[in-house]
Amino acid sequence: DCGECDAVVRAVQLIQKYHYKDLPDIQLQSILSTHKHHDHTGGNKGLLKHKMGSHIDRVFGGAVERIPCCTDFLVDGEKIQLPKFKSNDMNELVEIETIVVPAHTRGSV
Repeated sequence: DCGECDAVVRAVQLIQKYHYKDLPDIQLQSILSTHKHHDHTGGNKGLLKHKMGSHIDRVFGGAVERIPCCTDFLVDGEKIQLPKFKSNDMNELVEIETIVVPAHTRGSV
């Protein structure tokens, strides 16, 4: 979730500084917006234009939500495959399963 582009950029820069200082700059690969409210999606457009987000090719959101810049509308049970990237020491693929939780908003995931 990225309510404000600048807040996300600052957070990622801090992660870089304290955990990955000897590696190239972190580049965001995708965005997952859990629901449509502006405090969770307001930074989507800005991140797509920011240098740090120049590699973003997918913006995920719930199928019944109106997520700004959304490219992939998720339904319950759908799986998102995130590829291993450089220093990621997890398995070859990281998988996120969509769970629709219609409570805070009708299409929250």
